[in-house]
Amino acid sequence: MKRITIKQQIKRITIALIACDIIVFLVIFADSIPLKKATPPQSMSTVEEFRKWKGSEIMDEGTYANNGTTYKVYLVPAGRYLASGPSAYLFTQNGDFVDWSADCGDYFTVKQNFDLTSGNIKPIKNNNNH
Repeated sequence: MKRITIKQQIKRITIALIACDIIVFLVIFADSIPLKKATPPQSMSTVEEFRKWKGSEIMDEGTYANNGTTYKVYLVPAGRYLASGPSAYLFTQNGDFVDWSADCGDYFTVKQNFDLTSGNIKPIKNNNNH
């Protein structure tokens, strides 16, 4: 049986670590594709602009209450490949854009850190006004 030198062991470990780094990079890069699609345009400021941007992708809508303020929430396909929830976009009752989350099942919203997980979004009954 051939002995492996320390230099060979270090080389194998280095190769394994580089391979792991490449895999992590590829996973992160791949996940950036749906995230980029879910990221709202910087110019978006109203629900009308949102509807023009997402249109037929809007799956559902609901409400979210925080500190006495109720927001309208629109749900579209997730902005991650292995998401546990859809992307969510929040608007004031006047239709002004407030915040969003690429995956409301796992992540809080970007600006306000709102928790949209675990039933915090209340569905709107008989919704036919997309």
